[in-house]
Amino acid sequence: HLRGIPLPAFPRIFLDVVSICRALKIRYLWIDALCIVQDSTEDWEVESAKMAEVYSNSYLTISATSCADPRTSLFSDRWTTSSPPITHAAIASFAVQYRRHTFRLRPKLHLAHDRFSQLDNAALHAEDAPLMTRAWAYQERPLPSRTLHFLAEELVWECKADLRCECGLIDNPAHYVVDSEDTQETTNVFSSNDSRTWWFKSSLTTSRHPSALHLDLSNSWMDLVSKYSRLGLTRETDRLPALSDMAAEFNYTSLGNYVAGMWTSMLPRALLYEVIWDRMRPPRPQAYHLQAPTWSWASTPLSHGYAISYDRALNDFTGL
Repeated sequence: HLRGIPLPAFPRIFLDVVSICRALKIRYLWIDALCIVQDSTEDWEVESAKMAEVYSNSYLTISATSCADPRTSLFSDRWTTSSPPITHAAIASFAVQYRRHTFRLRPKLHLAHDRFSQLDNAALHAEDAPLMTRAWAYQERPLPSRTLHFLAEELVWECKADLRCECGLIDNPAHYVVDSEDTQETTNVFSSNDSRTWWFKSSLTTSRHPSALHLDLSNSWMDLVSKYSRLGLTRETDRLPALSDMAAEFNYTSLGNYVAGMWTSMLPRALLYEVIWDRMRPPRPQAYHLQAPTWSWASTPLSHGYAISYDRALNDFTGL
């Protein structure tokens, strides 16, 4: 395949992506499954280390957000409902007359939009947005300059400055960012090189006090780990590598050295995690080989139905 692959050999979704690139006059296309030699540990170790660079420098990232299988298509029938002609519509206390008009109604998309604003609930959308439940996608999402999400209901545009959907319900990224009471400014752990998007749930308030900022950073990392632990991986050996790009961005902060999924300045508080049963993925007994020291949350067989919770550390811990 080094000299080329016949188009008929591609699965349906790859053909759709090729057609999009051709329509946009984009000459080069990166698809992980094609550009990384499958079942080759050596090639994966080399290429996976470059993934952040690939996504960060992409012209456009096409996200098959609603596709669970490469044999499915990016282009699907919309979840819309055609209604009979309406002759009268009551709006509050007013009545409006309509003649010779046909209206098309579509379901509310609040749940669809939750996939973009409430990442901790991503598992609830496994059926209609399976990509949002994958650990690799979690850390890759902030990297591109612009992303086009293909959902069953609509297209969603995401870039470093904004997030827009066809129905207009996602109106402003500020809706998902918390303002600082002191400065009325917001910042993000990814703002160090101004190359990340606003969506990251752990946005931090700008603080005048280094100790408060450090606490915010610590809480953000533990919140990130809790959400990340609920996401799926094909191979448990990817548990820490799939978080490495996120860790690299936190490295611009003052959290110390990064060791086995934790930051040294957060110890011993970072050890106060607990393993909980994820109701969305019932535990299943299976052989498991430790991928991290036993004191690290990363030593837990998360894909076997468990998740990490830092609730007690965030709410109950008092430093001595």
